[in-house]
Amino acid sequence: MKKIKLKMFFAVILCAALVVLIHGYIHMLSLCAVLGEGYVYSDNMRNIDMSECEIEKVFYTDKNQDDLLYIAGLNEGIVRNMVYRKMYASVCGGQDGEEGDGVVGEVPVMFKKAVPENVFDEALNVYIKIYGDIRCFPVPKDVGAGVETPYDDSWNSARDYGGDRKHEGTDIMAANNTRGYFPVVSMTDGVVEKKGWLELGGYRLGIRSPGGAYFYYAHLAEYAEGIEEGAQIKAGTVIGTMGDTGYGKEEGTKGKFDVHLHMGIYCDYNDEEVSFNPYYVLKSADRFKKEFVP
Repeated sequence: MKKIKLKMFFAVILCAALVVLIHGYIHMLSLCAVLGEGYVYSDNMRNIDMSECEIEKVFYTDKNQDDLLYIAGLNEGIVRNMVYRKMYASVCGGQDGEEGDGVVGEVPVMFKKAVPENVFDEALNVYIKIYGDIRCFPVPKDVGAGVETPYDDSWNSARDYGGDRKHEGTDIMAANNTRGYFPVVSMTDGVVEKKGWLELGGYRLGIRSPGGAYFYYAHLAEYAEGIEEGAQIKAGTVIGTMGDTGYGKEEGTKGKFDVHLHMGIYCDYNDEEVSFNPYYVLKSADRFKKEFVP
């Protein structure tokens, strides 16, 4: 009698486990239904950020070079798991985190199986396109007067000039608020794709990196000599100086806001440029600043 009860007990436990597993899998599939063709346009996809721990895992510094070296190709497993965790947190409404921190940790295998391969590949490509070509921070360190260039995560915050819109970049401020004081350098190798005046961006440059990401530098006070559309640029090359141009239809408008560099980063998807949060990209490159003496 005891053996029969014991068998029934284990049978009930097994059935309950199967029900939970099947229900969980169906639930996961329904959650993953949002990962369709349009998912890459959502704020979740655009705001896939890297924590400092993740940055350390993907990047390393060669002590013999003043350079940021990308090793995602050597650490594909780390990068793939990282992207899966970001997707899982976004789709399931949870908080993303590192393994062992009590937040998310590993992504369920059934989630990985449910994610459409093309969607995952696109997410992975976003990382590679952007982080793969970064070599330095866009504003050099002032080793003379020691003026700071603070910045915070203002991506996707509200803006009202030119109508209701979202901020598609990170603002790197000049603590002395002096136009033309700080040089601006290219974060990557690349080709100058756009140059000229924009009402919102003032004097701006758009540089296409080898991996395909578009790096947008706005509100420049002036351009460096020789920076023209079609020009090949090496990472660390001075492309202009930090300013306060823009927010005016008339070319040359300035003084409408404090001196800063608006740094924007975009990736092409289906012939459309999609905004990516530059804040964590800048954090990853912050310790790779060039130096200048004013």
